[in-house]
Amino acid sequence: MTRLFDFARVLPRTLCFAAGLSLLAACPSDDGSSEGAEAAEAARSGDPAAADGAPAAETLPTAEEVLAAHVEASGGQAAIDAVRSVHLKSEIEMPARGVRGQSEMWWSEGRFRLVDTLEGIGVNEAGFDGERLWVRDAFNSLRDLEGKEAELYRRGSSPFLVADWREHFESAETLGRREAEGRELIDLELRTPLGQSLVLSFDAQTKLLAESSFDEVGPTVARGQARKVITRAEDYRSVGPLRLAHRQVTRSPRGEVIQRVVDVELDVAIDPARFEHPSAGESVQADPSAQPAPVLKP
Repeated sequence: MTRLFDFARVLPRTLCFAAGLSLLAACPSDDGSSEGAEAAEAARSGDPAAADGAPAAETLPTAEEVLAAHVEASGGQAAIDAVRSVHLKSEIEMPARGVRGQSEMWWSEGRFRLVDTLEGIGVNEAGFDGERLWVRDAFNSLRDLEGKEAELYRRGSSPFLVADWREHFESAETLGRREAEGRELIDLELRTPLGQSLVLSFDAQTKLLAESSFDEVGPTVARGQARKVITRAEDYRSVGPLRLAHRQVTRSPRGEVIQRVVDVELDVAIDPARFEHPSAGESVQADPSAQPAPVLKP
């Protein structure tokens, strides 16, 4: 069977919620490049001309200040800390491939479950039960994650990544300022304990997350051939005390994915069984004496 789209590799795009509702962002060309990503790279390299004349480093806010400003603009740390669960429904579209689908995500205090259903492709899932993080898609069997891939999915599963950034990253650094489509952005680079980099770009006026990018990891990515995943977060709306993005456009060398949020519920009751590892219902007691006695009809 020809693989239409390795959708499991971009599953993290649907998870990062208050940090822009998905961690991803930018407006790249069809080959997956991005003017925003290139400008952020120029700022990182210290090229002031390529970075659109960014001001001297001493005039830039610290990364902690930019991250705190986003949290405040999103509703405040207290309001975010008060959220114990999230239920999210959205529509998915891959325009170039003519594929549509639905996505549903449940999150509760660190645990999560994501189910994407794509017309003509199948069901793709990811989840974390508090101990094991796993993925299962329409083309591969159930697979537990570890190392950098698990690190990527864990941070992607955080609905409030910017507010909780210290739980996922070891450092945060301001790269510079730049102009993009008539607005000023401030670029930050955050690094994980395993050395992965995430570039977040915040609107200097609204303080909200506008773009983000990271290198894809996983079994289908050849060593030394990193593929950039970039997304734009748009259409911020009020949901209870919070402001959350309701549209994001994700681009990578694999194609473009558009996600539109259709419903968000905060602090909704979620059945704990929703977060169980898929193998939980497949195991049986090895000791026959531990099995329940059969019920015989008279």
